[in-house]
Amino acid sequence: MDPGILWSLPREVSPRLVWVKLAEALNENFDFSEASITALEKILDDFSKDIPVSKPNESQIGNMAIIFGTYLGETLLKNGLVQKGYYWDFVGRSSIPVLRHQNGYILTPNDRVYKRLVNGEEDNVFSFYRYALKYL
Repeated sequence: MDPGILWSLPREVSPRLVWVKLAEALNENFDFSEASITALEKILDDFSKDIPVSKPNESQIGNMAIIFGTYLGETLLKNGLVQKGYYWDFVGRSSIPVLRHQNGYILTPNDRVYKRLVNGEEDNVFSFYRYALKYL
């Protein structure tokens, strides 16, 4: 699948719809398992490498970060962070969701995906996922 196709999705597109369609196209299963985060990392690697080719603007990169960051966050919640007191929330007037702990600590899966897209492998989302479940 050509990652360039997805850069132009409008922000209003449902993240879940993108997850499902992308998983189908790539023969992956986005089932909120740890294995799906490995698949997500591969997809983000492809998108990251495509940035110099497709040249998406900041808004387009941000939209992809929200779409895939929301999946990353949901997977974290379903695999242990809910039991540790995390839930979806917003900070101030921002429209970008974060994972907030009942003590106020904030985890930003959308930001991590954004960094993965822009910075490359050094901001691996699988490592972030494992760290969050183990140490938070």
